[in-house]
Amino acid sequence: MSGRSPPATIAPPLHAVTEASARGTRRPPASAVEPPCARSMTAVVGTPPLAQLARGRKSACILICDVTRPVPNQLILPPLLRALKREGRKVLWVSDPMHGNTIKTSTGFKTRPTERIAQEVRSFFAVCRAEGTYAGGVHLEMTGKNVTECTGGARAISEADLRDRYHTYCDPRLNAEQAIEMAFMVADLLKAQRLAQPERPVRAAE
Repeated sequence: MSGRSPPATIAPPLHAVTEASARGTRRPPASAVEPPCARSMTAVVGTPPLAQLARGRKSACILICDVTRPVPNQLILPPLLRALKREGRKVLWVSDPMHGNTIKTSTGFKTRPTERIAQEVRSFFAVCRAEGTYAGGVHLEMTGKNVTECTGGARAISEADLRDRYHTYCDPRLNAEQAIEMAFMVADLLKAQRLAQPERPVRAAE
């Protein structure tokens, strides 16, 4: 913002606003980020704390999407899971790894790198497993056609390949092959999650 003054910002009481530059700065270590994330579960702005919202409800569904998607999962998700677990709530956790991983290439195409999508799915399952909760679903956008809208995958679609069959009118989709790769990966993660669960006693037939 050369030659311009930063916009005026009004913060709620007990909250501070810090101006930061994206250039030349380093991400703070996890040890510095986790405490504020945990405190935010009780010191929220404009809404009751998450634990209070959960009280009196038998179940809940929390969708991690492009608006509410925690970034990165391993720092932001654990306090959410712990807050609801303390209240004894049964929550269906669903991850949307597509929208938050949309980028614009130098050639002007909007795309989604499949490895970023896969990494977010793996991180989602890992966090749920570490916190003793259940990863209940994954939202993916795909098509059965052989489009070139998301980079990566077994065929290693590059940014230069996007122009070949970029047919979407809105968001880039996984093509049939990329979707199958993602399905197999999710199946492996679900299998590992199931095997990690304690075995339920089998009831004898009456």
